[in-house]
Amino acid sequence: DEFKNIRWYYTQYDIDKKYKDYPGIYIGENKKEKWLIFNFSYYSSDWLFIEKAILKSDTDMITLYPVGNVLRDVLHGGEIKEVFESNVTNDINKIKKIVNSESFKIRLEGTDYYEDFDFSSDELMKNNINSIINKYNELKK
Repeated sequence: DEFKNIRWYYTQYDIDKKYKDYPGIYIGENKKEKWLIFNFSYYSSDWLFIEKAILKSDTDMITLYPVGNVLRDVLHGGEIKEVFESNVTNDINKIKKIVNSESFKIRLEGTDYYEDFDFSSDELMKNNINSIINKYNELKK
């Protein structure tokens, strides 16, 4: 973002994201700092009004809260989209441990309802998140 003097790092997967209801992670960098943002784009015919995301493995769990407002939009055909983003810079090791576990699940909790997702066998998603975390660690050196 040349106006805010911020550089963004995504995987090609995140740029070409064709999957719905899928997590991702990206890096922001300016002259002073670098940060990691976990994001999840939720698509449905019903609103969740997401308030938090819970990432869970067999042994660990972390609750994430949004940075700013959750983006909400009505798409064609009555489909809706909610985009949740949370700064996970201080939780990088725990995020990596959860993502790389045999059991990796995410719960999006809304005001009245929740939706669960199981990514335990999704190696593509795990590889993409790991590649961004590795890039972040390289940049921090």
